[in-house]
Amino acid sequence: MKTQAEIRSKMLKERAKLSESEVYLKSQIIQNKVLALLQIKDKTTFFVYNAFRNEVDTLKIINELKSQNKTVCFPLIKGETMLAALPTSNEFVLDKYGIKTPKEYELVNSVEVAIIPLIACDNLKNRIGFGKGYYDKFLNDKNILKIGICYDFQVVENFIVNEWDIPLDIIITENQTI
Repeated sequence: MKTQAEIRSKMLKERAKLSESEVYLKSQIIQNKVLALLQIKDKTTFFVYNAFRNEVDTLKIINELKSQNKTVCFPLIKGETMLAALPTSNEFVLDKYGIKTPKEYELVNSVEVAIIPLIACDNLKNRIGFGKGYYDKFLNDKNILKIGICYDFQVVENFIVNEWDIPLDIIITENQTI
């Protein structure tokens, strides 16, 4: 069984090879599937990441949620903690990792649905991220619908899972829903 570090390294290289058009086309399919799923949910507060480094794009999801007057928060890293930041302006800045975060915001204490990026996952809905544990700490002890989105090639055979890893509720790729 491979370690998370081995899988992370391989998947980041694979994801980096995707062309802009591949990212766009696959992201459109995945976002449409997420939106179809979300339309049946009576939820108001969402936590959605801004894509970077060829992650599945989330702009369509964000815009659709906003058009339905939903509250859309974004990840904000403060020290070792990830928080849910609700933008109070349309201005975003790059954080220390190069991810777009709200420049001005208010913190939100509870979200109902989280759209979560991942580097790899398995059919048991375990997730591999960048290894800092921000999402695991954020999702721990919270009653949040956890939806991971990724490309089909990022679904791998089982891997070594740490006791602090928080499994997802649903994983959506361009070809499958787990």
